[in-house]
Amino acid sequence: MSLAALPVDNPWRENALELVYELKLNLDANWEQKLELDAEEDKTLMRAITPLFQEHLAAAEQRGEQRGIQQGIERGRIEEHRYILENFLRVRLGDLDPVFRAFLSPVSVLPAVDFTMLLVQLATVSVDDNGVRESKRLLAESVLRMRFGQLDERLTNVIPSLLALSLEDLGLLLSQLPELSVEELLGRLDRSVS
Repeated sequence: MSLAALPVDNPWRENALELVYELKLNLDANWEQKLELDAEEDKTLMRAITPLFQEHLAAAEQRGEQRGIQQGIERGRIEEHRYILENFLRVRLGDLDPVFRAFLSPVSVLPAVDFTMLLVQLATVSVDDNGVRESKRLLAESVLRMRFGQLDERLTNVIPSLLALSLEDLGLLLSQLPELSVEELLGRLDRSVS
């Protein structure tokens, strides 16, 4: 099988092209020292290699552009969710305290269906102190569900402890949550309550 027959995104092709490109660089560096006969063979080899390497570079560039576009779209979606949630809560409940603000970013990465369900739930809470507490509980529940999937009784029972953390501890815990297991989360909350 020739190098040209391999798919553009094949890792073997990529490795081979990198090695061949290094060979091309070495040939270029030694060009002046070659005999005329050797130089003609090298030219033939380089003419065969150059289009493959250019194709490899173009494919890599296109993959990079696609990744960049996707990342930009995802960042825009997250920012839009954050903006919608912040304004929804502000209109519904008034000024947002720091605990609400701590949950805005983590909740903003929810998939669209989960985010919509959260908004529907938040729309049903009362517009009083009980509604504020319930809204915070719903935000905490959404973040925990997003990280751990279904909430068991242990996770549901730690939500009051989570919401009772100092703002600094809450922010730190939310930033580290993606790396924590359920047991690690429960252990941290047990230590902070004691």
